[in-house]
Amino acid sequence: MQIFKRKRLRGGVITESANYYGRLCWQGRDLARDLGTGDSTEAWRRLRSIKRNLEAGRFEVLEQTKKRREMATFAEVFAIYLQRAKVEPRTARGNIGALRKLLRTARPELRDKPDLDLDALPSGLLTAELMADFQTAMLAAAGNDKIARNTAAISANSWRRQARSIFSQDLLIFYRDHTLPDLDGFMRIKPLPERSSRFTMPDPSVLTAIRERAGELRSSDPNAYRAFLLSFGCGLRRGEVAHARWTWIETASVPTPTGPQNRRFLRCQISADFDLKDREDRLVPLEDFVFDELTALRLPQVGAEASDYLLTGNLTERYRHTFDRFSAWLQSMGWDRKKKAHEFRKIYNTLVRMQAGADTARSVLGHSSDHVNREHYTDERLSLPAIKIFNVA
Repeated sequence: MQIFKRKRLRGGVITESANYYGRLCWQGRDLARDLGTGDSTEAWRRLRSIKRNLEAGRFEVLEQTKKRREMATFAEVFAIYLQRAKVEPRTARGNIGALRKLLRTARPELRDKPDLDLDALPSGLLTAELMADFQTAMLAAAGNDKIARNTAAISANSWRRQARSIFSQDLLIFYRDHTLPDLDGFMRIKPLPERSSRFTMPDPSVLTAIRERAGELRSSDPNAYRAFLLSFGCGLRRGEVAHARWTWIETASVPTPTGPQNRRFLRCQISADFDLKDREDRLVPLEDFVFDELTALRLPQVGAEASDYLLTGNLTERYRHTFDRFSAWLQSMGWDRKKKAHEFRKIYNTLVRMQAGADTARSVLGHSSDHVNREHYTDERLSLPAIKIFNVA
């Protein structure tokens, strides 16, 4: 008798099965069976049990081991995916969350099930009908409003894309020891049509009014004003604004036609409590006005609990409450964009692109491709008059 794990060569990579297989010789026949466990001690126990039952003439045991295994549960699929997916853990968890949302949306009876109960269901639920029901439910919830339906289509397509990534071709090999359904129908349903979300610059007069009235925030809500400076003046994402530290600010000598000049930069970087979306440090030019305003608002740092963040308060204050107040202020100004603060990142990107080109804009914003910049973050109507980010004399 022996136990072993099967090895296979796929794409130049040798992989082994998750479960142990058992081999024994019985009445001149070489029998091999999947023992259904990755634990060697339990595998030996099961193989010896099979042998004892054969010796006792209980041949039905041998037939039972040949029966087709039940469909893999979502919990089994998710466990393998988290181990094998070549993405950041946060991204993997987000993709799993998207599949759960898809299931709950498509099947009303699953809507209130906790994750543990949902994950215990068989993966055989993944059918073309499920995907179609999901898309129908997303559009139905949006009603007849065109903007709401387009937003629902964008969300549905995003969840669809995330859920499908769990079963990409390069991952299927790792599910081979578990029984999956025929995923062809589930994977082939087309995404919902979306209207273009190409970014357009607001009227320059709107930006001028916001710049002129930003002083109201400086005195009434310093944190919201700091968020304005970092969103509009540096193009930072919301999470980057919330986690930006004074230690991110650095000075470097930069060559210019009139000789080297010292310039300040904000180095967005990974820290113990923060992961950058693009996973790479990047330098963002820091205008003197932004630095001076941040410095003027800096509170004295006293004691061991002193905070190094550019914004004050705990994470909930810096990440959520500050932006809630900032968005409310923008709305009171007539700012009708859906993502109130994030629009400033797009404006900043457009202005950098106009002044320094696409490559610089992509580098400063931290985008992996110019397509993202061009389609969703930049108004390419370059005939617009150039607008400085801060028009300060």
